[in-house]
Amino acid sequence: MSYLDSTRLNLSMLKEIARTDLFTLLDSIDGSKAIVWDPKLISPIGLISDYSDLKLHEVVQMLELRAGKLPSINAQNLIYFIRPILASIEVIADQIKTENSKKSTINFNFHLVFLPRKCILCEKKLESLGVFGDLISVNQFSPDFYVLDTDLISIEWPSSFREYRLESDYSSLYQLATSLLNLQCVFGIIPSVCGVGRFSKKLIEIFNKMRGEMSGIETQVISTIDQLIILDRSVDLLTPAVFQLTYEGLLDEIYGINQTVIKLPSAKFRTNSESSNNAKDGLSQFEASTELKRFHLNSNDELFKRIRDLFYLSIGPVLHQSAKSLAARFDERRTAKTVREIKQFVEKIPYLQKLRTLQSNHTSMAELIREFTDCEEFHEKLSCENQFFNCIDLDLINPYIESCINRSKDLITVLRLIIIQSFCANGLKQKTLDHYKREILQTYGYEHLLTLADLEKSGLIRLSNGYGLSYSGCRTRFKLTRDSKSSQQSQQKEDNNDTIGKHLYVHDVYTPFTSRLVQHIDQFGFRSLTETLARQIKSDPNSPNPFVTFEEIYPIGNNRRRRNSDCNSIQSSSECNEKTVLVLFVGGCTYSEISSLRLLSQKEDIHSDFIIATTSIINGKSLIQSIMNQNLAMRID
Repeated sequence: MSYLDSTRLNLSMLKEIARTDLFTLLDSIDGSKAIVWDPKLISPIGLISDYSDLKLHEVVQMLELRAGKLPSINAQNLIYFIRPILASIEVIADQIKTENSKKSTINFNFHLVFLPRKCILCEKKLESLGVFGDLISVNQFSPDFYVLDTDLISIEWPSSFREYRLESDYSSLYQLATSLLNLQCVFGIIPSVCGVGRFSKKLIEIFNKMRGEMSGIETQVISTIDQLIILDRSVDLLTPAVFQLTYEGLLDEIYGINQTVIKLPSAKFRTNSESSNNAKDGLSQFEASTELKRFHLNSNDELFKRIRDLFYLSIGPVLHQSAKSLAARFDERRTAKTVREIKQFVEKIPYLQKLRTLQSNHTSMAELIREFTDCEEFHEKLSCENQFFNCIDLDLINPYIESCINRSKDLITVLRLIIIQSFCANGLKQKTLDHYKREILQTYGYEHLLTLADLEKSGLIRLSNGYGLSYSGCRTRFKLTRDSKSSQQSQQKEDNNDTIGKHLYVHDVYTPFTSRLVQHIDQFGFRSLTETLARQIKSDPNSPNPFVTFEEIYPIGNNRRRRNSDCNSIQSSSECNEKTVLVLFVGGCTYSEISSLRLLSQKEDIHSDFIIATTSIINGKSLIQSIMNQNLAMRID
C-alpha cells in the first residue's frame, strides 16, 4: 500500500488517473519511443511515473531538450514533451531541420506533446518555421494535480502569480478551474466554497462558467470534501517574504526543494548509506551529480514526517530523542533469548536499518541547517524582521537594510526585507521608498529599475496612500505576533514533551496571515471573517478591492452526502465527524503556511482536516525571481 493511501482523502487516485492518461498517450503511438523532456518537466513527471514504468510502454531512451543537434536516436518514434514556450519550439524546429538535411533517411517519426495544453501560438510558430508538417502527431497531456504528499497537491505553475497579476494572463486560473472540476469527478461535489481575494473570485467565476457548460453531466460520486477555501496570494504578500524557520522551510530556503526532491552536498553524507526513498530512477538521470546527493522529502519518510513542521530550535531535541529510541530498539537483540524472539528481531532488521539510514540523513541535514542558523547574519536578519512585525520604526529608513545594500548583500534578501517593512507599515513613505530605490540602483545596477517597478505593480512593495489593509489592526485581531523576547523560551519549553511545535508560530514571532484566516473561518464562520476584514480595510475608490470576499453554496442530494459508514476502517469515529476542508492557494504557498495549517488541524478546538492545494510551492526568493526579468533572475540565482 502506498503511503498516499493511508489518509482520509485518498490522493493516490489523482496520481493513478494521471499515470493512466500518460500511458494511454504513449500507447497511442505504435513502436519504440525515445522521449525528449523539457528540463522543467522532468521532476513533475517523476511524481507521476518512473522510468521502469515507462519502459513497459516501449520507452527505450530519454533525453533532455537542449539546443543543438540530436544525439543518436535508437527508437521508431521521437516524442518531445514540452511546455508551450516559443524558445523550446525554436530548438525543436532546428533539430527537425537538421535531421531532414541529413542525406540518410530518417528512421524515426517526430511527435509533440504539450503540457498542460496545446498552444495555438506555438503551432503557428511551427508552421512559420516550416516543420509543422514533419510532426506525425501533436497532443497535450494535462495532469489535473500533481500529488506532492498525503495532504498536498499542486498544478505546478510557478509563474502563476506574475501572469495573472502583471500580465492579465489567466491561463493558470483556467487550468486550476479545470483541475477543480475534475477533482470533483473523483471526490464528489464540494457543497460549500468561499474565498478571499480578487483573483480567487476570478477563479470561481471561471469555474462556475465551466460548470454551467457541464450541466446535466455532474458526478454522482459521494462528496468527501466538505468545504473549499480559496485564498488569493495577493491577500497576504507578507508571508512569502518572511524567512521560513521550520525544518522543511529552512531546507527549502537554503537549498531549494523541487517537487519533493532536495539536492545536498554529498560530502555531508556517508557514501555507503542509501535510503530507500533516495533510489534513482530514469527520470533523475539528468539531475544526478557527483557532488550532490538527492533525497525525496515526503511522508514516506517517517522521521521527516515527524520533524518537517518543527521550528528549527526544536529539531535537535527531537532527533536526539529519536536516536535514543532507535538505539534501544537495536539493543533488543541482547534481550532476545528464545529462537522465536531471535527470529522476530531478525525480521525487524531491514526496517531498523532503514530507520538508521533516515536518522543519519536527517542528522546530517540538521547539521547543515545549524551551520546556517549559527551565523550572526542570520540572527541580524531575524531581528530586523521581528522589529517590523512589532511595528517598530516602520516609517524610517532601516539601518540594517541600508547596511545590506552598502555591503552589496544578496539583492533578494534586501527586497524581502523591504517588502516586509512595506506590508507592516501599510505602505512606505515616498521619501523612504525613493531612498531604497536610489541605493539599490546605484549598488546593484540600473537594470533593476524594471524589477522595482514590477514589484510595485504587483503590490509586493506599496507606497503609503492611506488605503489598504491595516497590518497593526490585523496583528491584534488575528494574533499574528507574540512577544519576541519570550518566543524562543516558549519554543524550548515545548521541547520537554510531545507537544513540540504544536503551535502556529512557524516563524520566530509571526504566524502566517493566511492560516489565521482559515482558523477564523473554521471557528467563527465565513460571514464573521468578512465582517472582521471589512473593519481592517480602507478601500481605494480608484482601484479594485484586493480583499473582496465571496461564498457559493452548491446543493447536493442526500444520496451524495458522506456518511460515517463511508470512512476508512483505519479512521476513528471522531475523525469521521471532522470536516475535510480543501484550502486552495492561488498564486502559490510556502512550506511555512503548509506547516501552520497542519499544526492548526491538530488543535483541540479545530474540527477540520486540511488538504492543501496550490498553483506551486514558493518562497520569497522564487516569488521575487518570478517577478524579475528572466535573465536578471538567472544571474542572481
